[in-house]
Amino acid sequence: QQETASKPLALTINKISFKEGSTFFADNSLTPNFAASIEYLDGNISKLSSNSEQTATVDIKGKIDRYAPVSLKGDINPLLKQPYLDLALSFKHVELTSISPYAGTYAGYYIDKGLLSLALNYRLDNSQLIGENHLVIDQLKLGQPSDSSLATTLPVTLAIALLQNRHGVIDLGLKVSGDVDDPSFSIGSIVMTAFTNVITKAVTAPF
Repeated sequence: QQETASKPLALTINKISFKEGSTFFADNSLTPNFAASIEYLDGNISKLSSNSEQTATVDIKGKIDRYAPVSLKGDINPLLKQPYLDLALSFKHVELTSISPYAGTYAGYYIDKGLLSLALNYRLDNSQLIGENHLVIDQLKLGQPSDSSLATTLPVTLAIALLQNRHGVIDLGLKVSGDVDDPSFSIGSIVMTAFTNVITKAVTAPF
């Protein structure tokens, strides 16, 4: 009886389906606050189990702010003591003005114009997040500078001018990593840190 009582609850969910769903994200730590929605969510998460040898398959599609396509595919297991994921996330033609609060906080300038396409491959194992991102920024135009104390001191405007090709496109590969158990962990900050590293290389590279 004691052995039976000590066994953890086994949980298996065959499929979670999404049909014309929506989700909303807000980050109130920024000034101004950041908010975004993903709508028209369709797809499923299948074979979710507490068995550590089994992962669930994710296949979901939707649209950011009703028009920019987004897809999420891969494997997850959030039921482990140390949650696991290996996911590919894709955004296409997202208005950069929507992430202007992050740019103002970490880059020192708000955004007036531009489109973002992003392909991400993220892996979480033992609380360590590792991501590889392919970033394409089209027709980026910066707006007013911010007074953020967290903004980089690097010459952002010069770096953008150096990174853009003759068609006004920036095409970059970024690697990010972090410990999700760290109270200071933030997706926005680690992405902007990676972007800052790229800026540093751009402005210090010999001509």
